[in-house]
Amino acid sequence: MRGEAVGELFIGGPRLAFAGFVMLAADAARRLCGRRTRALTAAATGVITAHVCCVWGLRFGWSLTAMLNKGVAAFVLFHAAYATIVAAVYCLRHC
Repeated sequence: MRGEAVGELFIGGPRLAFAGFVMLAADAARRLCGRRTRALTAAATGVITAHVCCVWGLRFGWSLTAMLNKGVAAFVLFHAAYATIVAAVYCLRHC
């Protein structure tokens, strides 16, 4: 794929995604304990946004066609999850 070697160099493959998932899990655990932390939610969203930008830019060259060629279901699932995460940060401030 285009930019795959560059992506490995700068984001270490799946490390950025893994860091985002760990932060989301920590955020979810804190919420279950009744200790909501806006900073942790925002930081997790920032890491995940960086991952999304790296995937779009480094792996797919900002091409919607290239992304959809990998599979429409993956595109929908990936972006629905991302939209839900971003909505959580929005709701922390406005809901």
